[in-house]
Amino acid sequence: MALIGWMRPYEADPEMHYQHQALTDAGCNPIYQAELMPFTDLIAQLNWSDTIVVTRFEVLGSSLSEVLARIAQIHEECAFVRALDQGLDSGKNDQTGKILINLLGVFAEVSRNLHEPLPAPVIPSKARAKGRGGRKAVIPDEIKASIRAAVEAGESQYSQAKKYGISRTSVLRMMRGEQ
Repeated sequence: MALIGWMRPYEADPEMHYQHQALTDAGCNPIYQAELMPFTDLIAQLNWSDTIVVTRFEVLGSSLSEVLARIAQIHEECAFVRALDQGLDSGKNDQTGKILINLLGVFAEVSRNLHEPLPAPVIPSKARAKGRGGRKAVIPDEIKASIRAAVEAGESQYSQAKKYGISRTSVLRMMRGEQ
């Protein structure tokens, strides 16, 4: 039933001074750093009813899924987790503690997501930017030929646009050969 301290640098304590002091005050012996003792090696050393002590649950991982997966790994080894700052201990067999452990993981992930940059805006596809794609032409070729002939014969573009129910810009584009 050893109290094993485990610490990892995180935003609030990058030098791990606070974590080391808190774990020492809690009676942890030994105390491991994540750089020197990876989590998988720590799990391999656990004995039945050992308790891994961290200052905060976010020390266990950088995402909710990682924190919960590591807590599950610890429990699979018949060991427990205690978070000093949150006052939670999975060794106490109560449902409230389990619920709070899951909620703290959710809050930690929400907090991290608030500090992440927003995703990049959606950029239009290259095909649309080069003028390809878009909606299909709705003016049949026979009508285009009729409009061209009428405008070349001297009728106004406006009268042809009104006659066929299209915009004057569409008629202008047809005359330029864009449509």
